[in-house]
Amino acid sequence: MNFLAHFYLAGQDPAWIVGHFLADHIRGSKFEGLPEGIIKGIRHHREVDVFTDNHPAHKEARDLIRPVMGRYSGVVVDVLYDHFLAKSWDLHHPEPLELFSNRIYQILQTSRHLEGKPTWVLQHMEAQNWLCLYREISGIDRVMRGMHKRVGGENSMDKSADVLVQEYQTLEATFQAFWPELQLFAEESRAQLLQ
Repeated sequence: MNFLAHFYLAGQDPAWIVGHFLADHIRGSKFEGLPEGIIKGIRHHREVDVFTDNHPAHKEARDLIRPVMGRYSGVVVDVLYDHFLAKSWDLHHPEPLELFSNRIYQILQTSRHLEGKPTWVLQHMEAQNWLCLYREISGIDRVMRGMHKRVGGENSMDKSADVLVQEYQTLEATFQAFWPELQLFAEESRAQLLQ
């Protein structure tokens, strides 16, 4: 899953939210100096990723777009799933997406554990309001064109919005099959990590 889903699944604890954000920037178990809550957030993020990568609906979505997206199909599906979550946000979360997004940005801004690349990512995420931008296909297009440039080399991520439009119903169906099971898994994983 991408940023929006990870922040949703992190729950209300600011430390877990920071952990979910940092998880992709920390290799292995280099947790020195991090509080226990952030470490648990990192572990939770990683468990969510493993569940996601092994879920049949996510695999179906990856296989569907692989002819265009190639090895980046998993990354693209994660972002496209954030679109479906953002689009139906009011059905999933009691807090409006705009307020949720602003709260997440505030939590990350005030964390003293962000430095280097995560700080740069946060600046761009907040300046362009990625979390709300995911709601519109034009927002997905903008985000994915930015990723296309940052990754460089041979990639087709700039065509992600086109793929979303062409395969919209099938991709949305895989999301609808996947999301409730991911939520349940995330709750169980959180409970185990809190023991």
